[in-house]
Amino acid sequence: MGQFLLLSRDPGNPPVGGAREALKLSQFTQDRCMVIQGRAITRHIVVEYTANKLGGIHQDERRNRKGDEIFSLLDWAAQTVDLAEKRIPYFAVLATGQALIWSTDIRKFVEQVIERQLLVPAPLEYPNF
Repeated sequence: MGQFLLLSRDPGNPPVGGAREALKLSQFTQDRCMVIQGRAITRHIVVEYTANKLGGIHQDERRNRKGDEIFSLLDWAAQTVDLAEKRIPYFAVLATGQALIWSTDIRKFVEQVIERQLLVPAPLEYPNF
C-alpha cells in the first residue's frame, strides 16, 4: 500500500461544551451554517461558492444563472461581515473543516494510518527544484 502525507500539526481538541451529534457526511454538508437576510445557507453552498465563485478552484464572477441568487447573498455577506478577521464565507469553510477534523471518524482514520505506519512525516524543509 502507498504512503500518505498528512499534516504534521495536531488540530487539538474540539471546543468543550457545544452540542455534538453524529451525522452522515451528506447530512453534515446539507446542514445550515448561516442565515443571510432570512435565507438559510448550507455548508455545501458555502464550499461550492468558495470553490467556484471566489477562486478556490476557478474564478466565476457571473451571477446570472438559475440558483446564483444565493451566491449574490454570499457576495453581500463577504463584503459586509468579517469574523475573526476573515470574510464570512472563508470563516464558514474554516469552521466546516475544523468540524470535520474533530470528527470521531476522522480521528479513528488518523489513528489507523499511524498504527499501520502509513504516515510520512512532513519535511522540515522544501526541496529545491
